Amino acid sequence: MILLLLVLVIVTSVVVWLVFLMFNPDIVFSKEHLYERIWGVDALGDLKTVAAHINHLHEKIEEDLQNLQCIQTVWGAGYRFSLQ
Repeated sequence: MILLLLVLVIVTSVVVWLVFLMFNPDIVFSKEHLYERIWGVDALGDLKTVAAHINHLHEKIEEDLQNLQCIQTVWGAGYRFSLQ
């Protein structure tokens, strides 16, 4: 039962990230903004969590990890979802 709940939380988290980015296409969000938006200002953790979630999304939705199309890293700025 606990394992099922843990899996559900992880899957829900990935969906929240993907939906947020998809409903805000072509807008670059900093790691700080994404962290606050998804978990709130009072959430505990660090910004490496954002990179880990983005990498997990890459693995799930990108066909070619060497040529990222959907979720793009904007060097020095953050991440964006691209409709192209």
